[in-house]
Amino acid sequence: MKRKLRATKTLYETSIMHGRLYFESVEQCAVDSELFPQIIGDGYTKAIRIVSLSNHWVENSYFAGDVKLTTDINLQMTIRREMRSGAGYWYAYRRVAGKLHKRYVGTDEQVTEARLLDIAQKLPSPY
Repeated sequence: MKRKLRATKTLYETSIMHGRLYFESVEQCAVDSELFPQIIGDGYTKAIRIVSLSNHWVENSYFAGDVKLTTDINLQMTIRREMRSGAGYWYAYRRVAGKLHKRYVGTDEQVTEARLLDIAQKLPSPY
């Protein structure tokens, strides 16, 4: 059986690393800046790979007596723009154990670090 190659839905290689948006490895802006909704709403950006948000959200460690407890939040996911009734809405996707999970993120203006963190916590984690 011949395997079908999946075509990308993005014009640019787009990602968010440490709370900053990158196109083709060139830094564009911070996720919570005023420019962010304009840049992702340009019509060219159809999907963004979330690698990491702010460093303080990658790992949350605290001490309980003599034991250090660590809670990891899996932030890796993809957000895609889908057109509904002529308007663009963002949805988050993460594949776990072969199953694709989807959550609504919102409009361009609603895609913030806090919202992405909330979505990352709600999506199933592979660990």
